[in-house]
Amino acid sequence: MKLQSLLNDVLPQDRKFELFHLQSNPCEIDPIITPKKRNSSQDEKVDSTTVKIQHFFALAYNKKYVLALEIYVYITLRHSSEPDSKGNGPVLSAERLIFVSKADTNGYCDIRFSAKKVTKVILDYLVDIDPNYYLSRVKPLERKYSKEDRKAFIIGEDKLQNNIRKLSKRVLNQEKMILDKNKYYPDFSYGGEFITKISIFTRPANHYLFTGSGKNKMKHTLTGVQLMEWWLSIIDNIVTEKFETQRALRACLRIPGEDPLRVRRHLMKLNYPKWEYGDIFNDNSSSLAAFNIPLFPDDPKSRFLHQLVEENRILNTTLETFWFELQERQEFKLSVLVSVIGIEGYIKKANYCHADQTTEVLLATSLKQFSYLKNFITADEYDTEEGAAESYCNICDYLHSKLNRKMITLNGNGMLSLQNPISKKAKLENTQTITILKPRKVVKK
Repeated sequence: MKLQSLLNDVLPQDRKFELFHLQSNPCEIDPIITPKKRNSSQDEKVDSTTVKIQHFFALAYNKKYVLALEIYVYITLRHSSEPDSKGNGPVLSAERLIFVSKADTNGYCDIRFSAKKVTKVILDYLVDIDPNYYLSRVKPLERKYSKEDRKAFIIGEDKLQNNIRKLSKRVLNQEKMILDKNKYYPDFSYGGEFITKISIFTRPANHYLFTGSGKNKMKHTLTGVQLMEWWLSIIDNIVTEKFETQRALRACLRIPGEDPLRVRRHLMKLNYPKWEYGDIFNDNSSSLAAFNIPLFPDDPKSRFLHQLVEENRILNTTLETFWFELQERQEFKLSVLVSVIGIEGYIKKANYCHADQTTEVLLATSLKQFSYLKNFITADEYDTEEGAAESYCNICDYLHSKLNRKMITLNGNGMLSLQNPISKKAKLENTQTITILKPRKVVKK
């Protein structure tokens, strides 16, 4: 089912919303979990390929952005190091990890809607995507050029004089190059089952994606416990609806510094009965954190790993020490509850589908374009309502003038919407008149 239809079912009836969905190109990266050194011939027979994809969702109402999510998807293929006819070893196993990096609202929606239901639908949609969808035309970590390629192509690592000669020959001889781009973007595929993981690090903050929105009194903020339970409820429903609950399924919660008995109390009211204390990274507390904790972007766990490297303690810090010391870091000194939520298992194959790139997804042509478009939204200031309106106008202008596209139109057919009385009161009390938009933070090119 299309994301548009899924969102229509959870948005207020007869209300029009819009969705901006941006996706990066799949690109090969270094492993997100530092691999151990190979010490035996058996280890040398197994290699891996990791592909990263970034999704960015922004929901708008009444020409203002009101909700945004940033989510990463990592596909890890473990295969034999003995190459086949295509130059790659046969895939032995495959894993998909969905990491929810950031989620935020700003309080500028004129009506009430369920951010929780919208967030769950987006995660449902990502879980349902066949991982093989991401494995075509992958930007390689390193391109291997043949002798013929090096003679014809302008390659950055070559000397400047050599590249100038190539250009001269091309101009003087008026050579027409026939380039098969697919040759330089490898395709990976796996016909077997993928293990699916979802990982979330919860920590309350004034803002994550809408800078300055914490100054808006109408923004609904949650405490550490409320935020954790909010996410637990979403993930718990995904577990029972999407995953095969009778087969190798793990659902874990860890609260650094909290007693396991207290942690389990938060799990008693969930639908899936086998939630457990801990995490999906490793059960052995004596294992080294360096070889078990994934390196996610802009994540407190990753920052702590980097600090351990700087302190030359990375090879001496076990998982038990890692979780204990994590709670003592400066960014957690405000006594707010943080948690690590993780699930691991197999989803029901019947749910697999492909994303609709023609209408629902804007596939960025490069990482630069992805960051540029995302910054239209995240680089603005949301301390006043102007920021939400300005970022909306900027995206609309770019999509129309540069790409001849529009955002996805959503027509709610869920429960009746209720006008937010608090929002009405705030507008009466707000003496600031919005006349013109402030100068943009991001300069158009």
